[in-house]
Amino acid sequence: MPFAGPEKLPVLQRVLIDKTITAAAAFTRPLPRESRNRALMHGYVGDRRLRYMLLAPQRWLQLAAEHAAVIAPDFSMYDEMPSHQRLLSAWLSRACAAYFQHHGIKAIPNLRWTSTMELEVLLDGLPSRSCIAISTQSLLTKDGIARLSEGIEQMTERIEPAQFIIYGRLPGRLRAAIGNTADIINIPTDISRAHNLAAT
Repeated sequence: MPFAGPEKLPVLQRVLIDKTITAAAAFTRPLPRESRNRALMHGYVGDRRLRYMLLAPQRWLQLAAEHAAVIAPDFSMYDEMPSHQRLLSAWLSRACAAYFQHHGIKAIPNLRWTSTMELEVLLDGLPSRSCIAISTQSLLTKDGIARLSEGIEQMTERIEPAQFIIYGRLPGRLRAAIGNTADIINIPTDISRAHNLAAT
């Protein structure tokens, strides 16, 4: 596995997905088999469940291969964490994505950060003109949206993503930050998808 930058983050290959894909489900609660090839498998679940993937990633290879692509797991990253712990969360997510890519599966990096300085480090090893996934869960405050917008602008300048997957609500400020620089693929959360199904 190749590494990049002073923190030795795993290097990922360029990935693009079909822009019409708008369905996704957690690896712990997958969609019916017949729907998976037009959907993404994601890791937007609690850290306790993410350990299953981290400790035995081979168990999820077949399920991942049935999907159009996999979004790397979203390990917790909080302001109050020491910096080394936040870096570990990012490293583990990247390592899982690299493992899937090594086995021929489209794996999309998921980025979470607490500052633009931290994001500068986390961009090491990511390809240019590729797909990047971001979750807006728990970040739909004024400060959270500002942080996301600044980070998107920084990513656009350095690695020029061709696609942004936004998991969760997409505020207008984020849409404006992306502008015409990349395609936007907005994926509803599992909870909002369940609510929508219940309402029909």
